[in-house]
Amino acid sequence: YAFINFVSEAELARFKSVYVGLKLSEDSPKVCAVVDAKVQGKAKNVDFYRNSTVMGMDEKYHPVLLENGNRLPFPRPTRPVGPVQRRPPRVGGQMKH
Repeated sequence: YAFINFVSEAELARFKSVYVGLKLSEDSPKVCAVVDAKVQGKAKNVDFYRNSTVMGMDEKYHPVLLENGNRLPFPRPTRPVGPVQRRPPRVGGQMKH
């Protein structure tokens, strides 16, 4: 999934018109959905994720900031991040209990 901070309502509407309900692969039953995030705004999302456990994971899982198509450095954590909690493996799309 992705968090996208749109610069206008018009850009959001254009994005939704293309991606809502789109299947990215014929091999998957999943379709794209667009929903509001719990945290709104670029600055608030950066503040939230810079101190998230995701920052303790391999860099390929770190959040990415893009501006005008250019990748920007993601700010380093301001405090020690906790350990990553692994989810139980999924079996047939369902979590194992």
